[in-house]
Amino acid sequence: MTRRALPALPALLAPLLLLPLAGCPKLGALGDALAKYRPTVDFKEFKLRDISFDRADVDFTFEVRNPNPLEVNFSSFSYNLDLANHPFFDGVNPKGLHLEAKGLSELTVPVSVTFVDLLKTAGDIQGEDTVPYTFAGDFGFNTPLGELKIPFSKSGDFPVLRAPRLKLSKLRLDNFNLADQSARIELDLNLSHDQGSNLSFENFDYGLTLDGRSVATGRLRQLATVSAGQEKTVTLPVNLSLVDLGAALVNTLRNKSPVQVGLTASTDVGTPFGSVPWSLERSKRLSFQ
Repeated sequence: MTRRALPALPALLAPLLLLPLAGCPKLGALGDALAKYRPTVDFKEFKLRDISFDRADVDFTFEVRNPNPLEVNFSSFSYNLDLANHPFFDGVNPKGLHLEAKGLSELTVPVSVTFVDLLKTAGDIQGEDTVPYTFAGDFGFNTPLGELKIPFSKSGDFPVLRAPRLKLSKLRLDNFNLADQSARIELDLNLSHDQGSNLSFENFDYGLTLDGRSVATGRLRQLATVSAGQEKTVTLPVNLSLVDLGAALVNTLRNKSPVQVGLTASTDVGTPFGSVPWSLERSKRLSFQ
């Protein structure tokens, strides 16, 4: 388990006074009377702020209520995050804040999780879109009798994304016509992924090279939808002008000689958490089928 510094807490947290006498069993009726002045910390929401195939940025938001007419210093905040029932990170923010008297304020704690680290910690979670999380710790408050801590704990589901897989599979020469100086090739792409839900691939912008020479660019609005746990083959048709290819590449096509195929692409991937951009580069030496 690693210890990481949490980003500086926002200064939005205002009212929170803790009377350490409240609820003290030795004070009897006085302790009960003061219990209503005890500050409270309630979890409000877990929000996915941003997600990519590399990381997830989330916010844990708390509501802090101070019923007291006096000011107090918020002295510390300690936390730990468990993912997939494994300790992921913990830490302490020792920087205190000056808190005003009376009222209700929100405290938002930003947390970023890289999926490479998560997979190392959680092990094999193939086929899952989320893993269980527990975010727990305590808030510390300065009082005349020392620091008093109020614990918190929240559990739920944490989003997980893994980059899809795309492989250059097969290459076919569909048409070769010297008379009109044109050719048509078909490139098979194998798509797969490890998510628990289907993924869709839209707005597929690509560039294609043969033996290092740029031969085509294009855009497919709808490339494919790949079901969970499945592999799908998509055929990319490419029309070529022999005039633009050069003699060496024309001979390669005519003779159906092996050729180095390069593909660069960007696409919008529809995931359980919305559309996520994905860019890729692939290169492979293929023989014509």
